Amino acid sequence: MSQTLTKEIVTWEEIQHRFDGEWVLLEEPITDERMEILSGTLLCHSKDRAKIDAESMRLRPRSSAIFYVGEPSDDPNEVICLNL
Repeated sequence: MSQTLTKEIVTWEEIQHRFDGEWVLLEEPITDERMEILSGTLLCHSKDRAKIDAESMRLRPRSSAIFYVGEPSDDPNEVICLNL
């Protein structure tokens, strides 16, 4: 089940600690020069990628990032998406 949170700014370290094994949707992600996420506004998180995609379509954030937190797998659906 996805959980929608309201405008909570989170750092990369908080994201890794709180949402391991989940998909995350951030609004207004802050990145470094290598495009690695440093922080952003948490919109929702879920173990189910389809729920994150549905929330992204519903909310339509102007600038966003969708990514999986945890160890990478061979699943081709585990891709980082940035909409800057």
